Amino acid sequence: MRSKISPQDAEEFTQSAALVVAGGWRQIALATRMGVPKALGLTTEEWVKKYLRGYIQYSVTERLDITAQLKAEGRSQREIARVLGVSEKTVRRDAAYAAGSQTEPLTQWELSVLAAATAADAALTDREAFDEAEAMMMDGCAQMRRIFDALRDTAVPVTEGAAL
Repeated sequence: MRSKISPQDAEEFTQSAALVVAGGWRQIALATRMGVPKALGLTTEEWVKKYLRGYIQYSVTERLDITAQLKAEGRSQREIARVLGVSEKTVRRDAAYAAGSQTEPLTQWELSVLAAATAADAALTDREAFDEAEAMMMDGCAQMRRIFDALRDTAVPVTEGAAL
């Protein structure tokens, strides 16, 4: 099937869509600062879920960058957590990493383990939160499976009894 759009137009569209999506946190930050959720009688999280259909999940690197930008604007850790849809603990850990007092942010695998724990807690009270946490955990497990499969495909065979 032949596309009706040129590769150049497709590239331009993709780049503009990426800018809109990547800037989503800015819209949440602005709305929070202006008091939009509060004016509607909602928390920031409720407003994001109702009107924006949920938070965008950023990579660890993107999240660190966004956290630094919001901190530079004078936002509190609580405000940053609300804008990004993460816990204050995550923001504190990211800030510690940025300040050099922690060696690394959480890896995708650690995020998956955290998601499993969150799912276990959420299962008691909030089915939607449980489903979201479960999906994060499954994504992390799938990523680990791909890594192990790639390693298995490239690994040198080890003879039985050989020292590793």
